[in-house]
Amino acid sequence: MAQSPQPTQPATTTLPSYPLKFGGFEARFDPGGTYTLQGKDWPALNGTWTSTGNEVALSMSGGPGGCDGPGRYQFRMNGKHLSLVLVSDDCKVRQMILSQSDWWPNDEARVIPTRSITRTAGARAPSGVTSNSSKGNWPSFRGPQASGVSEGQNLPEKWNGKTGENVLWRTPIPGLAHSSPVVWGNRIFVTSAVSSDPKASFRPGLYGDGDASKDRSQHRWMLYAIDKGSGKIVWEQTAHVGEPLEKRHIKSTYANSTPATDGRIVVTWFGSQGIHAYDFKGRFLWKVDLGRVDMGAYDIPTIEWGPASSPIIWNDLVIVQCDTQTDSFCWRSRPQPARQFGKPIAMNCRRGERLPWCRPHPGRNWLPMLQTSSGLTIHAPEKSCGGSGAVQRSRLRHPSLPTT
Repeated sequence: MAQSPQPTQPATTTLPSYPLKFGGFEARFDPGGTYTLQGKDWPALNGTWTSTGNEVALSMSGGPGGCDGPGRYQFRMNGKHLSLVLVSDDCKVRQMILSQSDWWPNDEARVIPTRSITRTAGARAPSGVTSNSSKGNWPSFRGPQASGVSEGQNLPEKWNGKTGENVLWRTPIPGLAHSSPVVWGNRIFVTSAVSSDPKASFRPGLYGDGDASKDRSQHRWMLYAIDKGSGKIVWEQTAHVGEPLEKRHIKSTYANSTPATDGRIVVTWFGSQGIHAYDFKGRFLWKVDLGRVDMGAYDIPTIEWGPASSPIIWNDLVIVQCDTQTDSFCWRSRPQPARQFGKPIAMNCRRGERLPWCRPHPGRNWLPMLQTSSGLTIHAPEKSCGGSGAVQRSRLRHPSLPTT
């Protein structure tokens, strides 16, 4: 007589007991039911854990506010790697660190894949500038040499958007953008990212949350050329259409980087959506795809803030600073890491014009330099002003340091 099949018991999975790391954090789950979770400049989140099936409950006492209750996460083992997915957790700090996190053994070196950079060519770049006069030009973020100063403009002391006082014209631009306009001759160039979600927005104000926007809908990344005298849109170009390849901070947009121009071409950078070049008539010249760039907090890799650095054009080169989570890191002169979010700056020094930026760290620093005429990637120089011509550079988390 055949026996009835016995029900299959699910495989028992437990958390690993060896030390784990994720970004700037280390964790350890003791088989006895205690755990430690620590990161530099973060409060210790130590406590107890229990698991049922593939769900773990983390509890602690004496932690930050709102962390008295348990946090629940689904976990999965892939070899010796641990992945955690949020179920519920009112502890904001713990949730920021653990949600969607991937942990690997503390003694395992992380392999960084080779970045693939592809170029698409279009029309031939023009040889001459549109206007030889530099008066009134504002070619990139913060103007010439990023000084934020333009002399002799005879500007009014105030403007009033409500009454129209000293306002020549207004031109509505769709979408969201934190980028600034650039000006050359009688042209103003503006970028924007237009979401297909009619409720897409960003959150202004001062706060410390690192949350990402939930808007991952299809976007159009746009470049507009506007007549400076009338405000009329002369032409517009769609640089890219698709769903964003990276996240953005809730106070950010998908068009943060200000375009750059040298009077011949206009260059835009839309992060993972590529670097795009057009001439002053709106003809497509070239595109360089840098691949996915996930920028954000160095200690929590799952937090992405999106690109902020703007390109510059220097000596027939387009230069973009790409400081990403996986294959780029900027170091200051002392052996202490500090992330960079500013754009590179060309400076007139006593020894001639130099291009300073964060000091290279072998195998990590990444500063693409592209020929303006073709978009071909070339080698980046490694000199700054030096000596008595040192310039200051500022950082988000550290004081200004001289570049030497």
